Amino acid sequence: MEPNQPKEFQKKSYLDDFATKNGFSGVCLTSAKDNKNIEECFQQLLDEIIKRGLIKDLKPSTATPATTGDGKTTATVKLTTNAPRTEPKKKCC
Repeated sequence: MEPNQPKEFQKKSYLDDFATKNGFSGVCLTSAKDNKNIEECFQQLLDEIIKRGLIKDLKPSTATPATTGDGKTTATVKLTTNAPRTEPKKKCC
């Protein structure tokens, strides 16, 4: 195996199969170190929570409902921080 190649349990196909077999709604690959796909995965998680009705009291300023092309209603929640980062980002591991 090449040094930079993902191990079997890190591959999307393996994780998708694991999610299906164990009742998860999906898989989202991220890298905090490289800041890849973080916001998209949180959005996916929020969409799933909203779709399942686990958040009952969304305020209009918190979420904007939208209808998708297939007629489903979704809500997009904007993720923001309260203050800009003042210290440099540390490297992982």
